[in-house]
Amino acid sequence: MFKAPEYTKSYIENYEAKVKEYQEKGEKEVPFKSFGAVTGVYQERSGTTYMVRPRTPGGIITLKQLKKVSEVADKYSHGEFRFTTRQDIQFHKVTIENTIKIMKELIPVNVYTVGTGGNTARNVACSPLSGVEKDEAFDVTQYAMETTNYVVKDENSCKFPRKFKIAYSNNEKDTGSATFADLGFVAKIENGKKLFEVYGGGGFGSGPRMSLKLEDSIEPKDVLYYVEAMKQFFYEEGDRENRHKARVRHIVHRLGEEEFKDRFNRYLEEARKLDNLELNIEEKQEEKPWRKSKKIDSNIVSENKIEGLYSIYIHPKRGNISTSNLNKIIDFIDKLEYEVSIRLSPTQGFYIRDLNGEDAEKLLNIVKDFVSTYDIDNSISCVGADTCRVGVNSSQTLLKSIIDRFKDVDDNIKSQLPRVFISGCPSSCGQHQRGIISFSGKIKKIDGEVVPIYSVYFGGKVGAGVATLAERYGDIIGSKVPEFLYDVANLKKDLGYEDFEKLVDDRIEDLKELISKYSV
Repeated sequence: MFKAPEYTKSYIENYEAKVKEYQEKGEKEVPFKSFGAVTGVYQERSGTTYMVRPRTPGGIITLKQLKKVSEVADKYSHGEFRFTTRQDIQFHKVTIENTIKIMKELIPVNVYTVGTGGNTARNVACSPLSGVEKDEAFDVTQYAMETTNYVVKDENSCKFPRKFKIAYSNNEKDTGSATFADLGFVAKIENGKKLFEVYGGGGFGSGPRMSLKLEDSIEPKDVLYYVEAMKQFFYEEGDRENRHKARVRHIVHRLGEEEFKDRFNRYLEEARKLDNLELNIEEKQEEKPWRKSKKIDSNIVSENKIEGLYSIYIHPKRGNISTSNLNKIIDFIDKLEYEVSIRLSPTQGFYIRDLNGEDAEKLLNIVKDFVSTYDIDNSISCVGADTCRVGVNSSQTLLKSIIDRFKDVDDNIKSQLPRVFISGCPSSCGQHQRGIISFSGKIKKIDGEVVPIYSVYFGGKVGAGVATLAERYGDIIGSKVPEFLYDVANLKKDLGYEDFEKLVDDRIEDLKELISKYSV
């Protein structure tokens, strides 16, 4: 369970007071970002509306909390909210007065916005199927929650040089994104023993890099020593002068890999002198007598490790869900005679877990009108320049045009494409640097007119031992991206490839030729 730190109340009170001062004196004297970001509130491009981001540690959210989120979205964000790549949610187009109401109305269900923006310890990520996945090493959920509580109780977690991200994955597939985090833990079993690999110094955006492996094997009880060490390392040695070089990965660039590891180990030695940091977490397997097996043919349904139980992945298009659609799911869950679990995913969606086969089929039928089973429809996009004040291109518009292009395309073509990752600018909020195929926005003058352009990337991989940054291969005019993807889908089909990664590995010259067909 998340334990809100003692300073939370004072931060909310300070935010409310600063809003009043801001309304009286204006942006020039009281810059909104100077007090809004640390409490999870950002001004949108319009200048008159705001985004509010609550914290959902490890993507864990209860039915009671989800009901409150839906209620708040109905009242203050036009009956809609957004899922993020950090297993958070975001309310958009909120008036400044209503940002305060959202903060206060979420408190009774133990949901807070403090520390979700600005130079803070962000949401601790966790594999969204941890605890139920068939081939997991072990459940890492409680490690993510204990890490959250440990980090945020220190008020300095709101005073880092820049954002600080920690992640846990339950196996080598790294669905928690540990191999490109500031600090990441990947679970494994060796000789029947639970262990973590430890990674650090990774991240996307400017100066991107995959994480260094800091330890091949540590005992799970010791994770907080590593958390404390990296926390102090970053707090003391992160760049506070240049925010563009202020992330943990920039310390790696500055010091070099070996010196970075040496310095980290010095902080680790100091951390080991602290008392009461060992964790004693026992993985308990609850009885779930409602299980019932069913053959379900859908790629958004996965069988749990307990036979007869299933998880369904819900991906609202472009990451945005209406409360009317969400409430259909909530109403269904509410009427079940047993308790399911809900996890937000780092792919802008969420899982309903521990359903029996019959109920999984029923829920599939409920969501079929607003959830797709095609990877291309379930692609990732940042919020884009329509809303983001630093955005360049409208990534949301691009994703909509891609989905529209493939709406009536034959299944044999549409199914050829994987999920794509789209960022409206180089900042990589859409995680284009991890995608097997992805796009990053910029602008260019063509015949005297400013035109949205997208750089095309191939080859990104995530996973312990295989993590690789995507490589840029050229630029395409934004309006031509959907047709480019249609050609890519046909190329894969015509060449007979089952796996998109294999296509990229074997046929990158063919893909480059397609880029040149649409290049600027």
